[in-house]
Amino acid sequence: MENCRRSAVRGESSPLSILKEGYAVVRAVRPRLIGSSTACVAVIQGRTLMTANLGDSGFVVIRESSVAHASSPQQHFPSCPYQLSILPRTKEHKTFVHDSPKMADLTSFKLEPQDVIVLGTDGLFENLAQEQIIDNIATLK
Repeated sequence: MENCRRSAVRGESSPLSILKEGYAVVRAVRPRLIGSSTACVAVIQGRTLMTANLGDSGFVVIRESSVAHASSPQQHFPSCPYQLSILPRTKEHKTFVHDSPKMADLTSFKLEPQDVIVLGTDGLFENLAQEQIIDNIATLK
């Protein structure tokens, strides 16, 4: 995510471009790295929230104690979310799930004053119902 942050600081405003650049840098700089991750990149320009979401990480926009906008998880099949992967270059790994940033769901949503944006991993969204997230946010106001 540090590479994505650097891209945004340099002025990149497209969530998909930020995600693509962050992934490309990791693949180039750390060629021996092996692993995978879901991803959610959000950018606010003016009053517009733009997102690129891949897998079962995601976001929810809470407005007046209800969900105004939310991501949908992407899965190949149960317990197998879309994910950015870096795999060893061997024949036996050709059957592993390997998704690319261009497969991310892209959204654009008009924000209102007092909207609250929550980004999280599947650990949040699989363990708390949206109503529980809303209740927790309400205690912070």
